[in-house]
Amino acid sequence: PAYLMVECEDFSLLKNLIACLNCDGRTVDFVRNQISLACLAILSSEKIVQSFLFGCLNSLGSKVKAIIHTDISAAWRLCDISSRLYLSESLLKRKLKHEGLSFSKLILEERMVMAERLLSYNLYS
Repeated sequence: PAYLMVECEDFSLLKNLIACLNCDGRTVDFVRNQISLACLAILSSEKIVQSFLFGCLNSLGSKVKAIIHTDISAAWRLCDISSRLYLSESLLKRKLKHEGLSFSKLILEERMVMAERLLSYNLYS
């Protein structure tokens, strides 16, 4: 979309990666996925892209997880998350409960996922 026009330092690299994605189908799916991830990585520092991707998340639980993941070690409180989502604390709790989730469970899950990832990379064992 036109509103996602961003100025990118690595524009030529990005342009070449996108050209690879648009080629005639000779590229293996795995390679196409890696190229797509590379494009996202290049654009990840752009605030407008972050905002767009965040808006694409369907569930409230996914949005809460995305916020928690921005600083996994932070002492997140319900009021911190609710203010970022422009919701009252009670509405956030109610909506999470409707999805079968709880705030504390989401924080624990995200930290466990990160711990598992770090251990699998042998960074902190």
